[in-house]
Amino acid sequence: MSEQATKLREQQGGVEVAAVIHDLLTLEALFAAEEQWCLQRIAVLRELSAAGIHDARAGWPQSVHWSWARKAASCSPSRLEALGDIRLFGIEGAGQWQALLFGVSEGHYTHLGAANRLLVYVDFIETAPWNWDITPLNKVGRYRGAGVQLMGLAVRWSLSLGYGGRTGLHALDQAKTFYESRCGLQNLGPDATYHDLSYFELTEANAKVFLRSKP
Repeated sequence: MSEQATKLREQQGGVEVAAVIHDLLTLEALFAAEEQWCLQRIAVLRELSAAGIHDARAGWPQSVHWSWARKAASCSPSRLEALGDIRLFGIEGAGQWQALLFGVSEGHYTHLGAANRLLVYVDFIETAPWNWDITPLNKVGRYRGAGVQLMGLAVRWSLSLGYGGRTGLHALDQAKTFYESRCGLQNLGPDATYHDLSYFELTEANAKVFLRSKP
């Protein structure tokens, strides 16, 4: 496991807090994170129900049904070995996992520029439930800055593989603005082969811009 000191920012008050960013996590980290997050997912759903917001289309967090434990259980540990095609990144702060990213380096290819070149595909990325902005409940997340730092690790991994920073992902609707505005990915529209989620891609040129813009 490789780790480095970093910072997150409290949304209320703007205070920076110490955190640690990891770029070589094991599957156990995903189980541990879900142990911390699952009860909070339930708490969010309970609050939505109590507020009479029973329709998921009314602004429920779109990743509220995800399970990192299930993701870990379905992944072979051999894919995380030195020559494996999966990397797990995460940020810890205040004694808890604040965000996770599951990336894949094989089997995904570019659509932009010279097509059919390998890229790093971000299969899953999520912040902890207490970091979610939940508009129907007028709730603001606790910390900011974890997602963009994890995306930075994914782009740097792409560079280390000789992919030039090329990165792709399918985005939930609630995350589109983040990927376009903060990370510089290009929205290529809904993908009929993947639940009609919009597919986003970061070119080599935009990868350089993104990394220069990061604090």
